[in-house]
Amino acid sequence: MVKLSLLLLHIILAASAVLTKSINTESELKFIGSFQSVSVTDGVQNYNENDYYVSTNAAIWASADADCRLQLGPNATLVAVESEQEWEFLRVVLENYGFGTTFWTSGMYDPARLVWRWTANNQALPPWSPWAPGFPSAPNQLLRVLLRYTNRFDATWQTVPGTQLHRYVCELQHVTIAVPCYETNDLAIVLDASGSIGAANFIVAVDFVDQLAAAFTRHDASRLTYIVYSSSSITRIPLTNSFTATEISNLIRTTPYTGGGTATHLGIDMAVSQFNSSPRSVPKNMVVLTDGISNNPALTEASANRAIAMGVRSFAVGITPSINPQELLTIAGNDPSRVFTAENFAHLIQLLAPLSLKICP
Repeated sequence: MVKLSLLLLHIILAASAVLTKSINTESELKFIGSFQSVSVTDGVQNYNENDYYVSTNAAIWASADADCRLQLGPNATLVAVESEQEWEFLRVVLENYGFGTTFWTSGMYDPARLVWRWTANNQALPPWSPWAPGFPSAPNQLLRVLLRYTNRFDATWQTVPGTQLHRYVCELQHVTIAVPCYETNDLAIVLDASGSIGAANFIVAVDFVDQLAAAFTRHDASRLTYIVYSSSSITRIPLTNSFTATEISNLIRTTPYTGGGTATHLGIDMAVSQFNSSPRSVPKNMVVLTDGISNNPALTEASANRAIAMGVRSFAVGITPSINPQELLTIAGNDPSRVFTAENFAHLIQLLAPLSLKICP
């Protein structure tokens, strides 16, 4: 009898330990990286930036899903892998967080649609899903999709009961969409291509410019000029152009990275020249993107003042901690509401919506 009582007590304690572990919402979530994806809605490119976190503990699927939102906010979910590029990204970054490890995803079976889908976004799992041999299992509402990770070259998806204990990957999505402006405007975008930016970050900046331009070129009456500067400046797209939206996007996306100095005043002066070349009675806007201090702040201030004196609504976008807040404020006509900053280029895309809304009168 004593042995039976001890055995029952041991079972109860073991069950309690498992239950406690399964509902634990105090796991540390480690940030493992960010990934940007592009989608197209009504002909407009939308950029989505996702931050990824990995848990340090194991939990049942429902507790893992709840813990993502508890610790990261309502926009967080268990991960949904929507593209082969995202899958490749995850395979690389997870290599630092445990070989031979299993992670919950947001995948489950949807009996109403007869598909395996991501609960994070209600999208069906892609046709290229890297299922392990013999998976997915026969459809069952109790099953969830598990990422079994050995290394970046050996990673597969399986389906197992959601009551099992596994670590998990959380995904926090920052959705950035182009906010179209249907008011008639002239817009000059002035992009820094100096050596401190680096080729990889320059591509991110060009993506930002492309998305910002798309928000204004959808309105046929609006005009766009695009200028790139470093030690010198060049007009990639003149204000009086007849390019289609696709051609404008291609010209922006194929912008060569020059490197060199940061002659911000030359970029601003060229924007002013474009406005003067074909003046009209519509709002004139100028966006200057830079990652640091100009080579000659006095000349930059003088150029900015000339632009503002002729009625240009000037906006300053500063990226990285190397920026000079006072110089950005000067470029923006001492209006702090027209100054936008990002800690790094990975976060630049988050400025797209607020900036485009601020420009559109």
